[in-house]
Amino acid sequence: MLGYHQFRNIHIRFEDTIFPKTPYSLGFTLKELSAQTCDQDWKYEYFDRTKNKNKDMPIFKLLSIEKFAFYWQSNEESLASEECGNQEDMHDFMEILFPIGSSDIDGYNYIIEPSNFLF
Repeated sequence: MLGYHQFRNIHIRFEDTIFPKTPYSLGFTLKELSAQTCDQDWKYEYFDRTKNKNKDMPIFKLLSIEKFAFYWQSNEESLASEECGNQEDMHDFMEILFPIGSSDIDGYNYIIEPSNFLF
């Protein structure tokens, strides 16, 4: 079992283009999600589970979520429009809209504002 897992800079967005009179988008952004192996005192420590002395030890994982946000925008122009006709343009637009490491985007309706969690 690995001692450290990490996912960074994720943005998943859904756009409704079926109802053109009331278009909307929703999505979530995440700067980082990581899980690390810890000891019973929640200090980061790697345990080699192949060694006999560690086989029966309980596994503790610390889950860290950094800048998770969920948004819902109504009456918003689709990124799939002709302005962002190809994937590269769409990627560039998404980076401008949600810069990596940003904490809040002016004018966006957040259901969950950018937040940090530690479990």
